[in-house]
Amino acid sequence: MRFIDNWCYALTDELPAGAAELPVSGEAITRLGLAEGDEYVLCIVSALDPLSAPALEVVRLVGLDAGYELLRGEQGTDDVAWPAGSVVHCGVTAALLAELWEAAQGGGGGAGVTLVTEPPNDPPGAAGELCLDIAAPALFAAVNTGGWGWQQVGGSRYLQRINDDGSETLSTISRWARDVQVEAEVYEFGGVIRLRLPPMGGGLGVLEPMRLDVINPDSPGWQLQLDCSDVADRLSLSAFQFEVAGADAVIDGNMLLTMDFTDSQTLQLSVGVLSEDGSDRTALLRVEAAPRPNYVGINSPISW
Repeated sequence: MRFIDNWCYALTDELPAGAAELPVSGEAITRLGLAEGDEYVLCIVSALDPLSAPALEVVRLVGLDAGYELLRGEQGTDDVAWPAGSVVHCGVTAALLAELWEAAQGGGGGAGVTLVTEPPNDPPGAAGELCLDIAAPALFAAVNTGGWGWQQVGGSRYLQRINDDGSETLSTISRWARDVQVEAEVYEFGGVIRLRLPPMGGGLGVLEPMRLDVINPDSPGWQLQLDCSDVADRLSLSAFQFEVAGADAVIDGNMLLTMDFTDSQTLQLSVGVLSEDGSDRTALLRVEAAPRPNYVGINSPISW
């Protein structure tokens, strides 16, 4: 069984019931790096929004000596026709988590699965180990035995909320948080909000995303500064390349990215290795910013 981050594509054509070839780009299949015997569990859905109760078919993609075999209607789902524009992605299914649970319970983790109730912090003992946070749930795989050896490969996204008191001190985004909400406690704050990004980032050609919401309503102007040093450490980088859309930005040699904003903002960050040549590795940090919609929070009086 193999896993891959951020493998998500729209079907380019209809996929009839019983069809044995995925209508996706050649690049999508190439990214899987299929060798004979390799296997991926993929989900075909009508929409990515879970609140829309999308239709689902689970399939398996098994590498052959030449090409692959597509096994339809896996894990109790139906082999059905899918129109062009449907989405296929590599996700963690309930059945897969159940298999890992049974392996860990039956063999005391003998299959390399460790059950925990929080994300792993200690370096893994060996590459290839699996760690399942049953409280989330979320699945982690060991890509190496270094300090940043664990990589989340599926399951729930971790949320972190940061209250910025206006002192312009550096706040650290936790290791596994990928949905972060920052709220300026000073009304119409016009200073600098400083954040250290966690040691995140996909491998060569793979971007790992993070959503960052900053709530600073009615501010005529403020700055967001991102410290990327932990990203550089995890990916063993020689250089960064930055792409920023929706904001004026300044970069300095200490791996600090400073952006100018007004009002509240919603940012989508993506980090991954862009290129490598021997020990020289360059990462891409992409930031896409847009004004944040005004959400209304309601405190419910209901209790039980």
